[in-house]
Amino acid sequence: MQSKRNRLRQRARLQAKGIQLAMLLLIMALLLASCRTVEEMAGTPMKETEEHAAKETEEQSAKRPEGQANSPMPAEMPDDFAFAVQYGVTSKNRIDTFEHRVTKDLVSDGTADAELQLSREELESIYAKMREMNVTGLANLNVEHPSCQQIPYTDDSWTIRLGGKQYYLAWTGKYCELTQDAKSLQELRDYIAAMVQKKEAYKQLPTARGGYD
Repeated sequence: MQSKRNRLRQRARLQAKGIQLAMLLLIMALLLASCRTVEEMAGTPMKETEEHAAKETEEQSAKRPEGQANSPMPAEMPDDFAFAVQYGVTSKNRIDTFEHRVTKDLVSDGTADAELQLSREELESIYAKMREMNVTGLANLNVEHPSCQQIPYTDDSWTIRLGGKQYYLAWTGKYCELTQDAKSLQELRDYIAAMVQKKEAYKQLPTARGGYD
């Protein structure tokens, strides 16, 4: 009789454990299902937000002026902006906004210089061109494998100050080809030289005599 009671108790315990295990599995299944639902609800708007942000970035990039997309130069001309460029055969021509001087190569008669005053508007127009071409990022200034040389030729060297930093650039016209970066600097130099040559102080300088063979 006692043995029968023990068997009944053992069976009841097993049934109770089975019920507890089944309930535990059911609770775990419900929790997992709930987590998936939350992830799906949170993930959908996040994905849409990322896609919207990417699309907006592409649209903004398309609206930026060419040459300014990744320019590290400030949009506004810094107060300390200044530059000096030497150019020409023997590099005797010089436009220097640090010292506010312009030097003209007179060839056989040496050089002559005068005071140079550029207005803020003129400086801003020069700065805008520098920023458009990202002048501080120009790196490919000289031909690596030139096919020929020429004489006479011009050498250009630049010193540019902006935002508390100075940048030095140089290229040579010794070779028959110019890199695109060198052409950009040449166009910038010609733009500035044409501006300076209209100044009355420059017009008063003597005429160059002689030439370079």
